[in-house]
Amino acid sequence: MHKQSLFHISKRDALPWYQRVLIRGGAILLALIVCALVTMLLTGENPISIYGTIFYGAFGTARKSWVTFQNLAVLLGISLAVTPAFKMRFWNIGAEGQVLIGCLATAACMICLGDKLPNGVLILVMLAAALAAGALWGFLPSFFKAKWNTNETLFTLMMNYIATQLAAFFIIIWEVPKGAGKIGIINQNSEAGWLPVIGGKQYLLTILVVAVMTILMYIYLTYSKHGYEIAVVGESQRTASYAGIKVERVIIRTMVLSGAVCGLMWDWLAGRTGEDVALPEPGRKTGTKPAFFESRDALKVLGVCQSCQEYIGLGIVVARSGYGKTYSLRQYAKLPRVAYIECDDTMSSRDLVEAIERALGIPSGYGTIWRRVNGIRDYFNTNKGYLLIIDEADKLVSKYTQKKMEILRAIFDQSDVGLVIAGEPKLEAQIKTYLVRMANRVDFYVSLKGLDPSEVEGYLAGFEVAPDAMVELKARACNMQTGCFRLLDRTLSNVSRILEERGERVVTVKIIEQASSLMML
Repeated sequence: MHKQSLFHISKRDALPWYQRVLIRGGAILLALIVCALVTMLLTGENPISIYGTIFYGAFGTARKSWVTFQNLAVLLGISLAVTPAFKMRFWNIGAEGQVLIGCLATAACMICLGDKLPNGVLILVMLAAALAAGALWGFLPSFFKAKWNTNETLFTLMMNYIATQLAAFFIIIWEVPKGAGKIGIINQNSEAGWLPVIGGKQYLLTILVVAVMTILMYIYLTYSKHGYEIAVVGESQRTASYAGIKVERVIIRTMVLSGAVCGLMWDWLAGRTGEDVALPEPGRKTGTKPAFFESRDALKVLGVCQSCQEYIGLGIVVARSGYGKTYSLRQYAKLPRVAYIECDDTMSSRDLVEAIERALGIPSGYGTIWRRVNGIRDYFNTNKGYLLIIDEADKLVSKYTQKKMEILRAIFDQSDVGLVIAGEPKLEAQIKTYLVRMANRVDFYVSLKGLDPSEVEGYLAGFEVAPDAMVELKARACNMQTGCFRLLDRTLSNVSRILEERGERVVTVKIIEQASSLMML
């Protein structure tokens, strides 16, 4: 007789509306209190005064309030755009490019046709161009995904950079005045292409449009045939095919819609009042590091993670310390349905299970490890499409015990979950030596190679670097014995602080040496 689990997860009954309001209100109040305490402890400032400044900045005047709500509306519109794709589990991280290409199309119409068409016709042409441009930018990755099963995460990401460079190119042609590096206020004198003002409120139209879009998107996803097909494809493409749904058509159609709505959002930004369109300035040195640098190693890690999540596979990532393994894994872990665990030498089997429970947001059990592992398996089998990332996994294995890794293998074998195990190079030897049953289950494997000189130049693109300083930084980053991505990143952080303190812009060897003197190399 099968013994029932002591604990199980079940859907909670819907709470009354006032309880839901109280819970959310209480959470906001508690967050404000905690932030206030941290502020007082760290800065000694009056948190009430700080909150007052924040509130005044957003709602201090009627115009500030309207700007705040307008910006919220645009962000909501972009989130609406990516919602159908994400519901289909098409990881569209190319909204930035789709938005930017819509802006480019809108700006092109305003600049090239502003004096040739009546304003009403021009606005319609702008809307059509923005929709078409965004739709095209959404169509390309979806077509390749549908036909050849390409990696949509990397494809949409790379298309962001193509859109950025296209925008930078056209700035050179359209910049006003020449050499300014920006377009400025488009059609300021004629107001051609400027959207109409409703009720004397210049931002009200955008807010109303997004409100209507929200309602329409809800109806589309909840009650339409297309919305049903998106949901089915998101749950299982195989099931969708068996049900007679043309999966390829759904993927393409959904991404065309997502891209079109993204393009439309930039149409409102560029055309709402004729205000500045802040496109990227070509060749400008910002003096800042990229938020995320897509090196060849980083793209390999993202690809393994995406493949394991999509195909419920087991992936192994090995890299020397400082090569950017954790950096890339944490970036991917920002996506939905990804649980990230970083291990250490002191972690017991019970600690590992608790860390997984905490990452998933499920209550920690009080039974045996076996019962708690069953609870985790039940969670993954109920909530499909998860990826579990175990970083620094080499700290879980020794010649004396493999129990912790066996726990992970058991979860993977009996759950619908992708698993990525990452660690230093010894992890590969440990698995092959002590965990043969796990080694023969590996679907995807990558060993990071470190930065090459051209990637160092790319990482430093935001800085003005003297030639001899560039040689020095390349040597530090690419040295096979001591060089690594982490060393370059730490050095650059100190360099940035020194440049800011001195009010200088150029990175020199002397500044690098000063930055290095602050670190233990």
